[in-house]
Amino acid sequence: MKTKHVLSIFALFFAITVTSVFAQPEWNRVNYETSTVFTGYVKVNGMNADVNDMVAIFVNDECRMVARIIMHNDSSYVSAVIHSAGIPEQAVIKYWDSHTNTVHTLDTTVTVTNHGTVKRFPIEIKSEQIPEEPTDVIVVGNKLEVFPSPFTNTIQIESSKAIKSVQIFNTIGSKMYSKEENASMQVIIDGSKLSPGMYLVSIEFTDGTIQTKKVFKK
Repeated sequence: MKTKHVLSIFALFFAITVTSVFAQPEWNRVNYETSTVFTGYVKVNGMNADVNDMVAIFVNDECRMVARIIMHNDSSYVSAVIHSAGIPEQAVIKYWDSHTNTVHTLDTTVTVTNHGTVKRFPIEIKSEQIPEEPTDVIVVGNKLEVFPSPFTNTIQIESSKAIKSVQIFNTIGSKMYSKEENASMQVIIDGSKLSPGMYLVSIEFTDGTIQTKKVFKK
């Protein structure tokens, strides 16, 4: 009976350990045809990050890179590729603390470009940064809809922020459409001449922010 009791405690401890080691945020990476090579050195309050921790890079609500911390020459860093939509984009960095199962969003940004390279990027996590739940995404403060997808002839954009300009790129980064808007909240684009396939609609707002949405043409 005592042996069974000891085995039960061991099994419970093992289950908890396995869960804590393999738990991770629900970061599902979005893949594009082009990418930026990224290397970043990670410090938490000036100390090396834990090898079980993870770093992700987001453009709006799309996860473009996920990498686990690795150690080399007594330094903790991440090295991976950031998937690129073919146009310059501003991305934010998220850090997952495996010990507390919390995600921290850094106040620094990184520029993602087509076939670019980012080397030795400093990723500094500070204890006073406000954590967020692992499944949260970046809140951009704007209600934006780009529809329908797939579309046949027209693309409609509706936003709660004023739109300055709209550009459309194909999957290899070629600009297929560009137009300045007069601080519109609603835009209708004639896409009848576009070939069937996937396109990226890049929307710049009057406050200087940019959001990119993916649409398909039948």
